[in-house]
Amino acid sequence: DEAMEGEIQVTVIATGFETTQPLNQQRIKNRLSNQSFYNGSEKFAKNNRFGFFPSIGLGWILSNEDWFNEKLPDVNMFKLKLTHGLVGNDGISSADDRFFYLSEVNLQSDSYGYTWGSDFNNYYQGYVIDRYSNQNVTWEVAEKTNYGLELGLFNSLNFQIDYFTEHRSKIYMSRDYIPSTMGLTTTISSNLGEVDSRGVDLSIDYNKAFDSGLILSGRGNFTYSTNEVLINGEPDYTYDYLSRIGYPVNQAWGLIAERLFIDQADIDNSPEQFNGFSSSANSYMPGDIKYTDINNDGVVNELDRVPIGKPTVPEIVYGFGVSASYKGYDFSVFMQGVARTSFFINPNDISPFVNERNALNVIADNHWSINNPDPNAFWPRLSTYSIANNAVSYTHLRAHETVLDLVCRLLLE
Repeated sequence: DEAMEGEIQVTVIATGFETTQPLNQQRIKNRLSNQSFYNGSEKFAKNNRFGFFPSIGLGWILSNEDWFNEKLPDVNMFKLKLTHGLVGNDGISSADDRFFYLSEVNLQSDSYGYTWGSDFNNYYQGYVIDRYSNQNVTWEVAEKTNYGLELGLFNSLNFQIDYFTEHRSKIYMSRDYIPSTMGLTTTISSNLGEVDSRGVDLSIDYNKAFDSGLILSGRGNFTYSTNEVLINGEPDYTYDYLSRIGYPVNQAWGLIAERLFIDQADIDNSPEQFNGFSSSANSYMPGDIKYTDINNDGVVNELDRVPIGKPTVPEIVYGFGVSASYKGYDFSVFMQGVARTSFFINPNDISPFVNERNALNVIADNHWSINNPDPNAFWPRLSTYSIANNAVSYTHLRAHETVLDLVCRLLLE
Protein backbone atom coordinates (compact mmCIF):
# COMPACT_ATOMS: atom_id res chain seq x y z
CA ASP A 1 0.00 0.00 0.00
CA GLU A 2 1.52 3.30 -1.09
CA ALA A 3 -0.59 5.51 1.20
CA MET A 4 1.26 7.15 4.06
CA GLU A 5 0.14 8.85 7.25
CA GLY A 6 0.75 12.59 7.50
CA GLU A 7 2.36 14.53 4.70
CA ILE A 8 5.92 13.97 3.55
CA GLN A 9 7.83 16.15 1.15
CA VAL A 10 11.39 15.62 0.12
CA THR A 11 13.33 18.54 -1.33
CA VAL A 12 16.92 18.47 -2.46
CA ILE A 13 18.43 21.87 -3.29
CA ALA A 14 21.47 21.99 -5.50
CA THR A 15 22.95 25.46 -5.55
CA GLY A 16 25.05 26.15 -8.58
CA PHE A 17 27.49 28.96 -8.92
CA GLU A 18 27.67 32.66 -8.15
CA THR A 19 30.03 35.30 -9.40
CA THR A 20 30.38 38.66 -7.72
CA GLN A 21 32.74 41.53 -8.27
CA PRO A 22 32.21 44.18 -5.58
CA LEU A 23 32.93 47.78 -6.48
CA ASN A 24 32.95 48.48 -2.77
CA GLN A 25 31.60 46.77 0.30
CA GLN A 26 28.02 47.98 -0.26
CA ARG A 27 27.56 47.53 -4.03
CA ILE A 28 27.76 44.49 -6.28
CA LYS A 29 28.54 44.64 -9.97
CA ASN A 30 26.94 41.47 -11.26
CA ARG A 31 25.55 38.23 -10.02
CA LEU A 32 24.84 34.87 -11.65
CA SER A 33 23.13 32.20 -9.60
CA ASN A 34 21.67 28.81 -10.29
CA GLN A 35 19.40 26.70 -8.14
CA SER A 36 17.90 23.28 -8.76
CA PHE A 37 15.13 21.66 -6.72
CA TYR A 38 14.41 17.96 -6.70
CA ASN A 39 11.03 17.63 -5.01
CA GLY A 40 9.01 14.61 -4.02
CA SER A 41 5.42 14.31 -2.84
CA GLU A 42 3.52 11.38 -1.38
CA LYS A 43 0.42 12.46 -3.34
CA PHE A 44 1.66 10.81 -6.52
CA ALA A 45 2.48 7.22 -7.46
CA LYS A 46 6.09 6.08 -7.19
CA ASN A 47 6.87 6.45 -10.89
CA ASN A 48 5.67 10.09 -10.88
CA ARG A 49 6.49 11.13 -7.33
CA PHE A 50 9.64 13.21 -7.90
CA GLY A 51 10.24 16.23 -10.10
CA PHE A 52 13.32 18.24 -11.04
CA PHE A 53 12.83 22.02 -11.19
CA PRO A 54 15.99 24.02 -12.04
CA SER A 55 16.21 27.80 -12.24
CA ILE A 56 18.79 30.41 -13.14
CA GLY A 57 19.09 34.14 -12.51
CA LEU A 58 21.38 36.80 -13.95
CA GLY A 59 21.78 40.40 -12.81
CA TRP A 60 24.17 43.15 -13.91
CA ILE A 61 24.37 46.59 -12.28
CA LEU A 62 25.93 48.69 -15.02
CA SER A 63 25.91 51.78 -12.83
CA ASN A 64 28.65 50.16 -10.73
CA GLU A 65 31.00 50.21 -13.68
CA ASP A 66 33.55 53.02 -13.79
CA TRP A 67 32.97 53.78 -17.46
CA PHE A 68 29.24 54.10 -16.85
CA ASN A 69 29.62 56.63 -14.03
CA GLU A 70 31.91 58.77 -16.15
CA LYS A 71 29.45 59.01 -19.03
CA LEU A 72 26.16 59.11 -17.08
CA PRO A 73 26.84 60.59 -13.64
CA ASP A 74 23.16 61.45 -13.03
CA VAL A 75 22.12 57.81 -13.35
CA ASN A 76 22.66 56.39 -9.87
CA MET A 77 21.15 52.99 -10.70
CA PHE A 78 20.98 51.00 -13.92
CA LYS A 79 20.37 47.30 -13.50
CA LEU A 80 19.49 44.54 -15.95
CA LYS A 81 18.11 41.24 -14.68
CA LEU A 82 16.90 37.96 -16.10
CA THR A 83 15.42 34.90 -14.41
CA HIS A 84 14.23 31.64 -15.90
CA GLY A 85 13.18 28.39 -14.30
CA LEU A 86 10.66 25.70 -13.59
CA VAL A 87 8.28 25.60 -10.64
CA GLY A 88 6.48 22.44 -9.55
CA ASN A 89 3.11 22.38 -7.84
CA ASP A 90 1.66 19.38 -6.03
CA GLY A 91 -1.29 21.30 -4.53
CA ILE A 92 -3.33 20.63 -7.63
CA SER A 93 -6.58 19.56 -5.97
CA SER A 94 -8.51 19.76 -2.72
CA ALA A 95 -7.23 18.20 0.49
CA ASP A 96 -9.83 15.43 0.19
CA ASP A 97 -8.46 14.43 -3.21
CA ARG A 98 -5.01 13.55 -1.93
CA PHE A 99 -3.69 10.17 -3.05
CA PHE A 100 -4.40 10.22 -6.75
CA TYR A 101 -3.11 6.69 -7.34
CA LEU A 102 -5.72 5.18 -5.00
CA SER A 103 -9.35 4.63 -5.92
CA GLU A 104 -12.15 5.59 -3.56
CA VAL A 105 -15.19 3.33 -3.24
CA ASN A 106 -18.33 4.33 -1.37
CA LEU A 107 -19.77 1.19 0.27
CA GLN A 108 -22.88 2.93 1.59
CA SER A 109 -24.35 4.77 -1.36
CA ASP A 110 -28.05 5.60 -1.16
CA SER A 111 -28.06 6.64 -4.82
CA TYR A 112 -27.10 3.14 -5.95
CA GLY A 113 -29.02 1.12 -3.35
CA TYR A 114 -31.56 -1.60 -4.06
CA THR A 115 -34.70 -3.14 -2.60
CA TRP A 116 -35.83 -6.73 -2.74
CA GLY A 117 -38.25 -9.17 -1.18
CA SER A 118 -41.89 -10.00 -1.79
CA ASP A 119 -43.05 -6.69 -0.33
CA PHE A 120 -39.92 -4.70 -1.32
CA ASN A 121 -39.36 -3.57 2.24
CA ASN A 122 -35.74 -4.72 2.35
CA TYR A 123 -33.40 -1.93 1.31
CA TYR A 124 -29.63 -2.15 1.08
CA GLN A 125 -27.17 0.57 0.23
CA GLY A 126 -25.05 0.01 -2.86
CA TYR A 127 -21.44 0.35 -3.94
CA VAL A 128 -20.22 3.17 -6.16
CA ILE A 129 -16.79 4.44 -7.22
CA ASP A 130 -16.32 8.06 -6.13
CA ARG A 131 -12.82 8.32 -7.61
CA TYR A 132 -10.91 6.19 -10.08
CA SER A 133 -7.23 5.57 -9.41
CA ASN A 134 -4.79 7.30 -11.71
CA GLN A 135 -1.13 6.28 -11.57
CA ASN A 136 -0.16 8.95 -14.11
CA VAL A 137 -1.09 12.08 -12.13
CA THR A 138 2.04 14.11 -11.39
CA TRP A 139 3.39 17.61 -10.77
CA GLU A 140 1.89 20.64 -12.45
CA VAL A 141 4.81 22.53 -14.02
CA ALA A 142 5.19 26.25 -14.69
CA GLU A 143 8.04 27.52 -16.87
CA LYS A 144 8.61 31.13 -15.86
CA THR A 145 10.76 33.84 -17.45
CA ASN A 146 11.23 37.44 -16.29
CA TYR A 147 13.15 40.29 -17.96
CA GLY A 148 13.70 43.32 -15.75
CA LEU A 149 15.18 46.81 -15.75
CA GLU A 150 15.78 49.11 -12.79
CA LEU A 151 16.67 52.76 -13.36
CA GLY A 152 17.49 55.43 -10.78
CA LEU A 153 17.97 59.13 -11.59
CA PHE A 154 19.28 61.98 -9.46
CA ASN A 155 19.06 59.83 -6.30
CA SER A 156 15.34 60.62 -6.11
CA LEU A 157 13.52 59.09 -9.11
CA ASN A 158 13.32 55.32 -9.59
CA PHE A 159 11.79 53.25 -12.38
CA GLN A 160 11.21 49.52 -12.57
CA ILE A 161 9.86 47.52 -15.48
CA ASP A 162 9.44 43.76 -15.75
CA TYR A 163 8.16 41.67 -18.62
CA PHE A 164 7.15 38.16 -17.63
CA THR A 165 5.94 35.03 -19.35
CA GLU A 166 4.70 31.72 -18.04
CA HIS A 167 3.86 28.43 -19.72
CA ARG A 168 1.88 26.26 -17.33
CA SER A 169 1.52 22.63 -18.34
CA LYS A 170 0.16 19.41 -16.84
CA ILE A 171 -2.69 21.32 -15.22
CA TYR A 172 -4.85 18.92 -13.24
CA MET A 173 -8.44 19.22 -14.40
CA SER A 174 -11.52 17.10 -14.95
CA ARG A 175 -12.36 15.65 -18.34
CA ASP A 176 -15.81 17.18 -18.61
CA TYR A 177 -16.43 16.03 -22.15
CA ILE A 178 -16.52 12.25 -21.63
CA PRO A 179 -19.91 10.91 -22.80
CA SER A 180 -22.20 9.23 -20.28
CA THR A 181 -22.33 6.15 -22.51
CA MET A 182 -18.96 5.13 -21.04
CA GLY A 183 -20.79 4.16 -17.86
CA LEU A 184 -18.51 5.98 -15.45
CA THR A 185 -19.93 6.85 -12.03
CA THR A 186 -17.80 9.97 -11.53
CA THR A 187 -15.64 12.38 -13.49
CA ILE A 188 -12.11 11.54 -14.61
CA SER A 189 -9.30 14.03 -13.90
CA SER A 190 -5.71 14.14 -15.13
CA ASN A 191 -2.81 16.47 -16.03
CA LEU A 192 -4.16 17.63 -19.37
CA GLY A 193 -4.37 21.45 -19.32
CA GLU A 194 -1.96 24.01 -20.74
CA VAL A 195 -2.09 27.81 -20.40
CA ASP A 196 0.22 30.59 -21.60
CA SER A 197 0.46 33.83 -19.58
CA ARG A 198 2.34 37.07 -20.16
CA GLY A 199 2.36 40.59 -18.89
CA VAL A 200 4.25 43.69 -17.88
CA ASP A 201 4.73 45.35 -14.50
CA LEU A 202 5.73 49.03 -14.20
CA SER A 203 6.42 51.19 -11.16
CA ILE A 204 7.79 54.66 -10.55
CA ASP A 205 8.85 56.22 -7.24
CA TYR A 206 9.87 59.76 -6.40
CA ASN A 207 11.24 60.89 -3.05
CA LYS A 208 12.79 64.28 -2.40
CA ALA A 209 13.58 66.22 0.77
CA PHE A 210 14.24 69.94 0.39
CA ASP A 211 16.29 72.21 2.65
CA SER A 212 13.16 74.22 3.43
CA GLY A 213 11.64 71.23 5.23
CA LEU A 214 9.31 70.21 2.43
CA ILE A 215 9.21 66.48 1.70
CA LEU A 216 7.59 65.23 -1.49
CA SER A 217 6.96 61.64 -2.51
CA GLY A 218 5.00 60.00 -5.26
CA ARG A 219 4.40 56.49 -6.49
CA GLY A 220 2.67 54.90 -9.43
CA ASN A 221 2.25 51.32 -10.55
CA PHE A 222 0.72 49.60 -13.56
CA THR A 223 0.31 45.87 -14.18
CA TYR A 224 -1.05 44.19 -17.28
CA SER A 225 -1.42 40.42 -17.29
CA THR A 226 -3.29 38.16 -19.66
CA ASN A 227 -3.45 34.47 -20.40
CA GLU A 228 -4.56 32.09 -23.12
CA VAL A 229 -5.92 28.55 -22.91
CA LEU A 230 -3.93 26.17 -25.12
CA ILE A 231 -5.31 22.75 -24.13
CA ASN A 232 -8.32 21.89 -21.99
CA GLY A 233 -9.48 18.51 -23.28
CA GLU A 234 -12.51 19.86 -25.09
CA PRO A 235 -14.02 17.98 -28.07
CA ASP A 236 -13.94 19.08 -31.69
CA TYR A 237 -16.94 21.40 -31.80
CA THR A 238 -19.11 21.71 -34.87
CA TYR A 239 -19.08 25.47 -34.35
CA ASP A 240 -15.69 27.07 -33.77
CA TYR A 241 -17.09 29.83 -31.54
CA LEU A 242 -17.87 27.27 -28.82
CA SER A 243 -14.19 26.48 -28.32
CA ARG A 244 -12.40 27.93 -25.27
CA ILE A 245 -9.00 27.52 -26.93
CA GLY A 246 -7.27 30.86 -27.47
CA TYR A 247 -9.35 32.70 -24.87
CA PRO A 248 -8.43 33.72 -21.30
CA VAL A 249 -9.12 31.26 -18.49
CA ASN A 250 -11.72 33.60 -16.95
CA GLN A 251 -13.48 34.45 -20.20
CA ALA A 252 -17.28 34.35 -19.87
CA TRP A 253 -19.63 32.78 -22.40
CA GLY A 254 -23.29 33.65 -22.82
CA LEU A 255 -26.18 34.41 -25.14
CA ILE A 256 -26.58 37.58 -27.16
CA ALA A 257 -29.68 39.47 -25.99
CA GLU A 258 -31.24 41.27 -28.97
CA ARG A 259 -34.10 42.97 -27.13
CA LEU A 260 -37.34 42.16 -25.32
CA PHE A 261 -40.24 40.42 -27.05
CA ILE A 262 -42.84 42.93 -28.22
CA ASP A 263 -45.94 40.74 -28.34
CA GLN A 264 -47.08 37.16 -28.92
CA ALA A 265 -46.74 37.56 -32.68
CA ASP A 266 -43.10 38.45 -32.15
CA ILE A 267 -42.62 35.25 -30.13
CA ASP A 268 -44.39 33.09 -32.73
CA ASN A 269 -42.14 34.39 -35.50
CA SER A 270 -38.86 33.97 -33.60
CA PRO A 271 -36.69 30.87 -32.98
CA GLU A 272 -37.82 28.76 -30.04
CA GLN A 273 -35.75 29.39 -26.90
CA PHE A 274 -34.82 26.50 -24.58
CA ASN A 275 -37.88 24.42 -25.53
CA GLY A 276 -40.08 27.22 -24.26
CA PHE A 277 -42.98 26.23 -26.49
CA SER A 278 -43.27 22.71 -25.04
CA SER A 279 -41.89 23.16 -21.51
CA SER A 280 -43.86 25.17 -18.99
CA ALA A 281 -40.71 25.59 -16.87
CA ASN A 282 -38.98 27.45 -19.72
CA SER A 283 -41.99 29.24 -21.17
CA TYR A 284 -41.73 32.93 -21.92
CA MET A 285 -44.05 35.82 -22.70
CA PRO A 286 -44.01 39.33 -24.20
CA GLY A 287 -41.56 41.42 -22.23
CA ASP A 288 -39.09 38.54 -21.78
CA ILE A 289 -35.66 38.51 -23.40
CA LYS A 290 -35.24 37.60 -27.05
CA TYR A 291 -31.87 35.94 -27.82
CA THR A 292 -29.93 35.63 -31.07
CA ASP A 293 -29.88 32.30 -32.88
CA ILE A 294 -26.15 32.36 -33.62
CA ASN A 295 -25.96 29.17 -35.73
CA ASN A 296 -29.31 29.77 -37.49
CA ASP A 297 -30.66 26.31 -36.70
CA GLY A 298 -34.10 27.62 -35.73
CA VAL A 299 -33.70 27.21 -31.96
CA VAL A 300 -31.85 29.05 -29.19
CA ASN A 301 -29.95 26.76 -26.80
CA GLU A 302 -26.47 26.05 -25.41
CA LEU A 303 -25.05 25.94 -28.96
CA ASP A 304 -25.65 29.68 -29.28
CA ARG A 305 -23.33 30.76 -26.49
CA VAL A 306 -20.42 32.99 -27.53
CA PRO A 307 -17.59 34.76 -25.66
CA ILE A 308 -18.88 37.91 -24.00
CA GLY A 309 -16.90 40.94 -22.90
CA LYS A 310 -13.59 40.83 -21.10
CA PRO A 311 -12.35 38.29 -18.53
CA THR A 312 -14.03 38.33 -15.12
CA VAL A 313 -10.60 38.84 -13.51
CA PRO A 314 -9.06 42.26 -14.31
CA GLU A 315 -6.19 42.22 -16.80
CA ILE A 316 -5.06 45.71 -15.75
CA VAL A 317 -4.44 46.89 -12.20
CA TYR A 318 -3.06 50.35 -11.57
CA GLY A 319 -2.59 52.90 -8.83
CA PHE A 320 -0.85 56.15 -8.07
CA GLY A 321 -0.53 58.66 -5.29
CA VAL A 322 1.34 61.65 -3.96
CA SER A 323 2.10 62.89 -0.48
CA ALA A 324 3.63 66.03 0.92
CA SER A 325 4.81 66.99 4.38
CA TYR A 326 5.79 70.45 5.57
CA LYS A 327 6.25 71.68 9.13
CA GLY A 328 3.75 69.36 10.76
CA TYR A 329 1.23 69.34 7.90
CA ASP A 330 0.74 66.18 5.88
CA PHE A 331 -1.35 65.69 2.75
CA SER A 332 -1.77 62.43 0.82
CA VAL A 333 -3.81 61.32 -2.17
CA PHE A 334 -3.97 57.70 -3.30
CA MET A 335 -5.85 56.26 -6.24
CA GLN A 336 -6.25 52.71 -7.49
CA GLY A 337 -8.27 50.98 -10.17
CA VAL A 338 -8.74 48.03 -12.48
CA ALA A 339 -9.58 47.78 -16.18
CA ARG A 340 -10.14 45.29 -18.99
CA THR A 341 -12.66 43.24 -17.07
CA SER A 342 -16.37 42.51 -17.18
CA PHE A 343 -18.83 41.38 -14.57
CA PHE A 344 -22.33 40.01 -14.79
CA ILE A 345 -25.30 41.14 -12.76
CA ASN A 346 -27.00 38.03 -11.40
CA PRO A 347 -30.74 38.45 -12.13
CA ASN A 348 -31.62 36.16 -9.22
CA ASP A 349 -29.97 38.59 -6.80
CA ILE A 350 -31.85 41.74 -7.85
CA SER A 351 -35.16 40.51 -9.35
CA PRO A 352 -37.93 42.65 -7.80
CA PHE A 353 -40.65 40.91 -5.74
CA VAL A 354 -38.82 37.55 -5.83
CA ASN A 355 -38.40 36.44 -2.20
CA GLU A 356 -40.19 39.66 -1.19
CA ARG A 357 -37.34 41.78 -2.56
CA ASN A 358 -37.79 45.50 -3.24
CA ALA A 359 -37.09 47.00 -6.66
CA LEU A 360 -33.93 48.97 -7.36
CA ASN A 361 -34.49 52.46 -8.72
CA VAL A 362 -32.93 51.57 -12.08
CA ILE A 363 -35.45 48.72 -12.47
CA ALA A 364 -38.44 50.69 -11.17
CA ASP A 365 -37.72 53.50 -13.61
CA ASN A 366 -36.89 51.39 -16.67
CA HIS A 367 -38.67 48.03 -16.99
CA TRP A 368 -41.01 46.51 -19.55
CA SER A 369 -44.72 46.72 -18.78
CA ILE A 370 -48.02 47.02 -20.62
CA ASN A 371 -47.83 50.77 -20.10
CA ASN A 372 -44.16 50.83 -21.15
CA PRO A 373 -43.68 48.15 -23.86
CA ASP A 374 -40.12 49.29 -24.57
CA PRO A 375 -38.21 46.41 -26.26
CA ASN A 376 -34.94 48.01 -25.11
CA ALA A 377 -35.86 48.57 -21.45
CA PHE A 378 -33.21 47.79 -18.85
CA TRP A 379 -35.32 45.10 -17.14
CA PRO A 380 -37.80 42.61 -18.63
CA ARG A 381 -41.33 42.11 -17.35
CA LEU A 382 -41.79 41.93 -13.60
CA SER A 383 -42.79 38.75 -11.81
CA THR A 384 -43.08 37.38 -8.30
CA TYR A 385 -41.02 34.32 -9.28
CA SER A 386 -37.76 33.77 -11.16
CA ILE A 387 -38.23 33.44 -14.93
CA ALA A 388 -35.83 30.83 -16.34
CA ASN A 389 -35.66 32.51 -19.75
CA ASN A 390 -34.35 35.72 -18.18
CA ALA A 391 -31.93 34.13 -15.69
CA VAL A 392 -29.15 32.92 -18.01
CA SER A 393 -25.84 34.67 -18.71
CA TYR A 394 -26.34 37.16 -21.51
CA THR A 395 -25.06 40.47 -22.80
CA HIS A 396 -28.01 42.53 -21.58
CA LEU A 397 -26.77 42.46 -17.99
CA ARG A 398 -23.07 42.67 -18.64
CA ALA A 399 -21.14 45.66 -17.40
CA HIS A 400 -17.56 46.67 -18.16
CA GLU A 401 -15.72 47.59 -15.01
CA THR A 402 -13.20 50.35 -14.77
CA VAL A 403 -12.99 51.16 -11.10
CA LEU A 404 -11.15 54.14 -9.68
CA ASP A 405 -11.05 54.48 -5.93
CA LEU A 406 -10.05 57.84 -4.53
CA VAL A 407 -8.89 58.16 -0.96
CA CYS A 408 -7.88 61.57 0.24
CA ARG A 409 -6.45 62.21 3.67
CA LEU A 410 -5.63 65.54 5.30
CA LEU A 411 -3.93 65.35 8.67
CA LEU A 412 -3.29 68.41 10.75
CA GLU A 413 -0.78 67.84 13.47
